Amino acid sequence: MRMPLAGGSPQVIAKANWISNHQCARAPATVCIYSVIRENDITFSSFDPFLGQRLQVLHIKDDLAQLYNWSLSPDGTLLAIAKGKWGAEDVQVHLVSLKGAPDRWIRVEGWPGLASLDWAADSKSLWAATVGDKENALLRIDLQGTVHTVWRPKKVRVGWAIPSRDGKSLGLDVNSTSANVWMLDRP
Repeated sequence: MRMPLAGGSPQVIAKANWISNHQCARAPATVCIYSVIRENDITFSSFDPFLGQRLQVLHIKDDLAQLYNWSLSPDGTLLAIAKGKWGAEDVQVHLVSLKGAPDRWIRVEGWPGLASLDWAADSKSLWAATVGDKENALLRIDLQGTVHTVWRPKKVRVGWAIPSRDGKSLGLDVNSTSANVWMLDRP
């Protein structure tokens, strides 16, 4: 749904069972995407936030569709998709072009799986939290496939990382027994 900031009645934009995520690119881009999970598949559709018109972008058949995580690039040109496999031998990020370019795959070696995926503010890399029984890490993955380990927490787990619009701050979901705010400065 959407509602004008100035007030007014909410309006339905898209309606489906199990909308699992939705994201819109930053202006001046006008791309918005949402995903719908069913028993054996996940469907990605673009939609117009004002008119509600939608168009299917991608359909993936998979019995474990609920394990997929995705993020729309801030510039609205790429959809990054990863399946949150635990203990997978081949962890990959699927980059789907929304502008007609060929799809690409980025291998993420040395980690048992990815729990989350979010774009950096400049659309040139991704933030990803890994999965693991005893520990996890926060990774920055550039579009050439270079993986940088940014943080390996010892007694807490990082769930996701979302950058500020200017890319200078990073909001983190950290599971811990105490509430705290951390500030990480980008060099």
